[in-house]
Amino acid sequence: MITSRRDFLTHTALVALSGGGLLAGGCGGGGGTSRYGYQGYTYKGSLLIADGPRWINYGPKGTLIVGEQWKREIHILSQQGVIQRTIKVPGDAFQYPQECAVSPNGVIHVCDSTANVVRRYRLDGTELPPILSGFGNPTGIEITKNGRIYTIGNSGDDRQRVSVSDLAGNITARLLPPAGSAFNDARGITSDSFNNIYVADFLNARIVKYDESGNHVLTISDVSAFGINVDIQDSLVVTDFFNRKVRVYSGSGAILGEFASSEPGPGNFFEPSTALVMPNGLLYVSDFVINEVSIWKPALAQV
Repeated sequence: MITSRRDFLTHTALVALSGGGLLAGGCGGGGGTSRYGYQGYTYKGSLLIADGPRWINYGPKGTLIVGEQWKREIHILSQQGVIQRTIKVPGDAFQYPQECAVSPNGVIHVCDSTANVVRRYRLDGTELPPILSGFGNPTGIEITKNGRIYTIGNSGDDRQRVSVSDLAGNITARLLPPAGSAFNDARGITSDSFNNIYVADFLNARIVKYDESGNHVLTISDVSAFGINVDIQDSLVVTDFFNRKVRVYSGSGAILGEFASSEPGPGNFFEPSTALVMPNGLLYVSDFVINEVSIWKPALAQV
């Protein structure tokens, strides 16, 4: 059973992209391969999200999760881009859904920056008791394969740190910024197969890497990193927000490639917020200003 992001990356390929639903543009199905490069892409189509797709992530059982900023909703999509379920919070509890992560048992965790809490849902939309109540403006969250939750705070005592907790929300440790610095609107956070942690420190234009023990081991500079994920080869896939492009780095910080779309019309990046690479090499990029999740085929991928 596919229940976590790592399982999704290892075992799932999006190969049935045609056939209606939310999909627009010229898309087709096909087989997949995880051997690809990052130098050339062709636009395949878009998932049309009406009101600001802020982030996208891998969901349980091979689904995609999209956080819709302005409607304050969370959509769970099939591999074909069809909405299976929409999760809403009664009233105005969500300012807008921030980043989400999925635990090893398939529970969806969503940062609620207004209520200062992390909300939890089953795949069927059932709401579970929240965790980290009172956490200061949570904006980023990651759950590692060893069951640790890493949450970024952006206000109060939680502003300059990443809190580490167990699955029940009990804080056990904190990751501090590199010596002599402070986080400045840190947003995205991800982990690799070795449980290294990467923080997208947005307004400081850097990515900060920690090892599994919480030691700062690397800083990647000169990138306005907003969203950050890893692919199946543990490469970092980063949205460079102000430069309107996607950049890819090795775990040691070497630039592997970058991709920008400056052509008008579908697939144009305006404010890219999150990028995901699927096992067959397809690149998904959310843009919450032009209301789409665009899909791109790399030159070396057989899709």
